[in-house]
Amino acid sequence: MVTLHLSGSNLSDEDLHIILECFPKLEDLNVSHSNFASIPQCIKGSFVLKILDVSYCRNLKESPELPLSIQKVDARLILWTLNFKGIKRAMVHGLSTLSTILFV
Repeated sequence: MVTLHLSGSNLSDEDLHIILECFPKLEDLNVSHSNFASIPQCIKGSFVLKILDVSYCRNLKESPELPLSIQKVDARLILWTLNFKGIKRAMVHGLSTLSTILFV
């Protein structure tokens, strides 16, 4: 499986952890409109994940360092206090092909 779209599924922290563990070869993950508060540490092992959509996840407060494979993150309507460590690192050090990030 390369693409998994679970928009509107109201996923919990545990649900997201299970998805990332069970589908390590995902390239496109849409978990928008969910209830999780953090992106689990295991996302670091998603080496082929290119697109992550966490838009409208109003409870999302933190994210670990994201994999270098990430090219697009949709984080619309996420509180500005969210700290996407992986995105900051990629943008500052030019270590990724990150092309798009949406925080509108």
